[in-house]
Amino acid sequence: MYMTDQTVFPSMEQEMQKLVDWLITYTVSVAGAVWLYLIGWIWPRNRALIRHVAVSLGIRKDNTPQSSRPGLPIIDLDEILPTPCELALYHPCPANGNVTTGELVAVIGLARQVAQRAVFEIGTFNGRTALNLAANLPPSVRVFTLDLPPERVSTTRLRLDEADVQFAKKDAIGDLLCRYDVANRVTQLIGDSASFDFSCYAGAMDMVFVDGSHSYDYVINDTQQALKMLRPGGVGVWHDYGAWAGVTKALNELHAQDPRFESIRHIRGTTLAFLKTPETPSSQTSWCGGQTRDKEREST
Repeated sequence: MYMTDQTVFPSMEQEMQKLVDWLITYTVSVAGAVWLYLIGWIWPRNRALIRHVAVSLGIRKDNTPQSSRPGLPIIDLDEILPTPCELALYHPCPANGNVTTGELVAVIGLARQVAQRAVFEIGTFNGRTALNLAANLPPSVRVFTLDLPPERVSTTRLRLDEADVQFAKKDAIGDLLCRYDVANRVTQLIGDSASFDFSCYAGAMDMVFVDGSHSYDYVINDTQQALKMLRPGGVGVWHDYGAWAGVTKALNELHAQDPRFESIRHIRGTTLAFLKTPETPSSQTSWCGGQTRDKEREST
């Protein structure tokens, strides 16, 4: 999928681009809806989505606790990503557990705005997001991605939601990263984010993408670690806001109670939340191991 910033007749091209974008969105949505109602309902996360659709259409009452309903201020992606850019997408069609194609484009676009040295992802899964970040960021930018090994599912420091277990118990972590040369700019990290030692990444990340466990406790933990890793002016992005109760409740509470999250926003039409940290001086400019370490494990 490609988008270009080359323009000849700006107003006409903008209108055509809007039409094309709408048609793409419509086609993908129809295909996604067919899959969702025929097969996708098997997974708990998708059943929650179906309930959300039913509530939106007035078919059933919303019994979700108020704290777990989307409540962040909403922002349009164009407001934070106004400049079109050319992107190359690997595996554009998402597997269950991946970000959507539109969300992937948003994550890459936001990373390209701020990435100077390094970005960090919590939640590797099959490696699709990390792979696409590496493919679309300058070669000098390092991508770090952390995931829980399957054998640690029953011994995590914090509680996992039952629905998370299906995603954690996978045959391989980041299997897509083994297929492409650009993945040599990705450092895979293995461990439980609740016990992993993030200290050597403090203040060194241009962007942190939080897409790990969806339980409330893990979202709070991963969010606090993300904030420590971000450099001044860096960007935090969260996945599954509004789709998983734990994610939604945690971000709602942080927005309401923690001044650092006052400007966090829900990106319209996605399950992404976005926060840019203040531009202030920092003395932390490096990460442990630099660009020479291919594998790291959690501290014990």
